[in-house]
Amino acid sequence: MLLPNGKVLVVGGVGPGGVPGLKDAELYDPASGTWTASPPVTKSLWSSTATLLNDGRVFVIGGFDHVSYASGFSSDTWFWTEAGGFVAGPALPAARGGHSAVLLPNGKVLIAAGLTNGSAAPCRYPTDSQLFDPAGASGAGSWTATGSIKADRSSGAAAVLTGGLVLLTGGPQVNCPTPNTGQSEAELYDPSNGTWTATGSMLTSRSLLDLVALSNGDALAAAGANNTGALAVAETFRVGATIPTSVFSATGALSAKRQDDAAVLLQGGQVAVVGGQSSTTAYLTSVEVYDPTLRTWSAGATPLATGRFQHTATTLKDGKVLVAGGYGAGATAAKLLDSHEVLDESPGFSIGGTVSGLSGAGFVLGNSVSGGAVQQLAVSSNGVFTLPNHALSGQSYVVTIVTQPAGPAQACTVSANSGIASANVTSVVVTCPQASIVTGLNGPSTLQQNGGRLYFTTTTPPGVSCNGGTGDKVMLVPVGGGAPTPIADVDHYAGNCGVYGLVSDSTYVYWANYSSAVIKRSALDGTGVTPLFNGGQYMNALALAGGSLYFHQYPNSFINRVSTAGSGSTTFVNAGATNGQNLATDGSYLYFTDGTPGTVNQVPLNAASLPATPSFTLSGETSAGAPYVTASKLFWVQTGASGVLRVSPLVSPVGSTLLTSIPNPTGVVADANFAWVVAYGTAPSYTDGRIYKVPVGGGSAVVVAQGLYAPTSITMDAGHIYWTTTNTSTSSDGTIQMILK
Repeated sequence: MLLPNGKVLVVGGVGPGGVPGLKDAELYDPASGTWTASPPVTKSLWSSTATLLNDGRVFVIGGFDHVSYASGFSSDTWFWTEAGGFVAGPALPAARGGHSAVLLPNGKVLIAAGLTNGSAAPCRYPTDSQLFDPAGASGAGSWTATGSIKADRSSGAAAVLTGGLVLLTGGPQVNCPTPNTGQSEAELYDPSNGTWTATGSMLTSRSLLDLVALSNGDALAAAGANNTGALAVAETFRVGATIPTSVFSATGALSAKRQDDAAVLLQGGQVAVVGGQSSTTAYLTSVEVYDPTLRTWSAGATPLATGRFQHTATTLKDGKVLVAGGYGAGATAAKLLDSHEVLDESPGFSIGGTVSGLSGAGFVLGNSVSGGAVQQLAVSSNGVFTLPNHALSGQSYVVTIVTQPAGPAQACTVSANSGIASANVTSVVVTCPQASIVTGLNGPSTLQQNGGRLYFTTTTPPGVSCNGGTGDKVMLVPVGGGAPTPIADVDHYAGNCGVYGLVSDSTYVYWANYSSAVIKRSALDGTGVTPLFNGGQYMNALALAGGSLYFHQYPNSFINRVSTAGSGSTTFVNAGATNGQNLATDGSYLYFTDGTPGTVNQVPLNAASLPATPSFTLSGETSAGAPYVTASKLFWVQTGASGVLRVSPLVSPVGSTLLTSIPNPTGVVADANFAWVVAYGTAPSYTDGRIYKVPVGGGSAVVVAQGLYAPTSITMDAGHIYWTTTNTSTSSDGTIQMILK
């Protein structure tokens, strides 16, 4: 392990002859390249763990004499310092070796799994976990029992994830002394309540695996072995909205099968796996490096001079990797190694940034490091990008545009695009001018995409009164642009105009005139306009599902339902206020936000008794609006000058915040990975409207369109985001604009 002063401590292991295990430690000084032995302890430290405490001491726990599974495990613990060597610590409640030990964010040490004294076959697997508090017992340190793990395991792996959860996975299934299929089951420990909870399993069962917590909050599980032999598979683990919904997913495979290797996190956030064995006689010299951004492996810059397995690997302060000990090839069998190597495996620091406004295809960026060849990256989405080549500390980088986008053509620019690397670079900014599908509009809004067309509404031109005036319409335009086609004029009544609800299915587009509360429809090509239902006046929300239209009318405190043929109007569900309801549907439920009482509601469409009772209601959602539902989540915004994007799972619903400080959000759309929020902008000018792209699993939001004038509505298709911008007070200059997702 790396000590605060830059030296490396190696503890225990197996000595010449294999038994018993070593009882001492050695200290490596990178400045001199030399090792210094520390005086031994009285028990074997093979299969023990060593954890660096926050006060600089190293805490060594347990061990195994490498002789007897029945009695060879130790309950001893030791504190090690460079000045004082080993000093006995508080004994474990029970003997243990082959366990996992991690330092928690609160400074305590958690140990779990492993083996303890018992009969030789099967071995005894302790299921209890223990917490060591260095400050306990008046500073002497103390042990406290905590939650029990769910599965017997040793030779598994543990890692502390972002947020403090501990992931434990892998290990053989009662394999003392014979290995078998290995485990795929995983568990998460929550330090806040001291419990272990089963979570998503690995896709491949294994023991002797590498498990490394990544800087993006995920964990990488790689290599290892099961009953098929050494493995080349790799997976990443991501914490979900709840622990049981956390999952492993496949990532790029290693080029070589390996077990008993060593894995380290490099300074640039990549992971290097070093050496190992691919079979009982094949000892690897190769090194492979995993890039979490690209989710791919590449050959390390420096292979081992000596193939080895069961060695240690430590990332030094200068970014290089110290590899020490292990087994290597002997005359007739594997032999113990007393050598070390220092490898320069770091691919350096990643170079990247953000793209906004990109609408066209074929856009290519390039990066030259220290004047070298330009390596290219095709960019097909807005948001975060990372270029394929890295820069070592002190090297220069220059990011350029290789090919401008076309279809539509755009002249993008790049800024903050050069410098000297000293850390991962995320500050390169690529800005593309907004591409407009339609211009010259009056107050376009209520945007809806269906089958290659965009449907929208407009208001009266500047200076024309809504009371008796003309000019506001329901219109359509192809998503590729062109002249918009009027579908119908909007009815006026008592100084009110506009359409607040527009929806479509596979045959028709429907809209509700606000002032007259008349629902009309037309064919998707805009022909055959037909009135369906007359609600009286002030219809301000409309949704469609299962052959029915759902709507709200001011000043009613309920939501109505009518068939798409215009018949059978009935009260569907009561609301908490007379205004401020927004609606969304999926195949099974109606969702509505109730702004004044501050609730978000789900109502079954097949409710047997009407008015229906919501199947869930989330309260305390101030000024909630603009609900949008996906297969697994419900999104909505809290409106206002400092608005909020909120989300809830549909199963076990509970609201959580994805983004804050949004200047007057008006709508949201989402897919399985991202949500896009339209922000109207800041009063009084509203010239700073923008579109945010927000990871739905948590993470930093990126502005992907900016400098917009009062954007109001948003929609999307499989590859694009569309929105409307309002016209200024004196001109018909509203637009519909588009970017790539």
